[in-house]
Amino acid sequence: MDNETQKAVTYFGSPERSSEMEIKEEHHKILSMKLFTNTLDTLQEILLIINQNRQIIYLNNAIFKILGPVNAQAIYGLRPGEVFHCKHAAAAPSGCGTSEHCKACGWMNAFLDIQKSGTSSEREYRLTNETGEALELKVTATFLEAEGEKFVKISLADISDEKRRQALERIFFHDIMNIAGGIQGISSILNSSDTTGKIKDLAEMIMTASSSLIDEIKAQKQLKMAERGELSPAVETLDSLRIIKDLAMIYSSHEVAEEKTISLEPLEHPIEFQNDKTILMRVLGNMLKNALEATPSGGKVKIGCVPFADSDELEFYVSNMAYIPYEAQLQVFQRSFSTKGEGRGLGTYSMKLLGEKYLKGKVSFQTGENSGTTFFLRLKKSID
Repeated sequence: MDNETQKAVTYFGSPERSSEMEIKEEHHKILSMKLFTNTLDTLQEILLIINQNRQIIYLNNAIFKILGPVNAQAIYGLRPGEVFHCKHAAAAPSGCGTSEHCKACGWMNAFLDIQKSGTSSEREYRLTNETGEALELKVTATFLEAEGEKFVKISLADISDEKRRQALERIFFHDIMNIAGGIQGISSILNSSDTTGKIKDLAEMIMTASSSLIDEIKAQKQLKMAERGELSPAVETLDSLRIIKDLAMIYSSHEVAEEKTISLEPLEHPIEFQNDKTILMRVLGNMLKNALEATPSGGKVKIGCVPFADSDELEFYVSNMAYIPYEAQLQVFQRSFSTKGEGRGLGTYSMKLLGEKYLKGKVSFQTGENSGTTFFLRLKKSID
């Protein structure tokens, strides 16, 4: 190992890497276990053998189902996040496993688990690659010994479809049941009501609840289309002030806004720009809904839009006084991760997917214990 590698800065895992010669020697130790390697190549799940510096020294053929046709020799010496093109793999100079984000990484923590316990470890490994595609894997780490040297065998099972289905089912049925229950309750009152004025009020409530039901169905359909790359933005001229006023009006009557205030700011700076209104409303709506859910009764959520001086960009923002804990910050935009419980977690993921891939913008956030949390959507005033 060279001196530069040894001196490299890390925020989590060790930065040291084995040399190319060391990788070749370790690779041949695994090859000497002929029966073992032959068995590996017959398995459907991805298997990686990594050394103590977390570099891959052997892999089976199953990995090419995800990577496509790649020269295996080019993979040896890399770390898993670098192979799967994790967007955080290059976030620190020493690569995969050494950035702040790696503290929440499933495979990295599985590797560290067995170093401490000496027994196998199983974790969920969620990552988003450089193109924004989400990958969810179940990782199992166990020790393996070859010619007196200890390595780590990493087993990876793709659970993306399973997690996607579970999350969508939980979100869909949870929200749909709430809305349907509201419609049923209103209908019951309507059935027993004998005053025309009351019937009209209840009819309006049914209309609102029905609209929410349809909107929820459309949201799930839109997300599925976006993930398959089938969503086609319909660009039109929009007004920033009109957008935030419409959002405030829609969500002020939503159950998550009960006993809470939505503050519009600043009102005096409408900005004209071009984009897809439906997708934009979905992204900002998710931001606003999340902020309201995190705000206690009597609290306030701010929504606004500001231009950038000497730039053709504008930025929408939604803020509240809730703080996102550090561990959660590292996983905010990962699919299936949520601070609200098992199986939620598509709201921030969809913000990122829709906001960046289809609106051609940049979605980010800031959070502090004293300043609260603000989510941002930065857009160009016109898109191609």
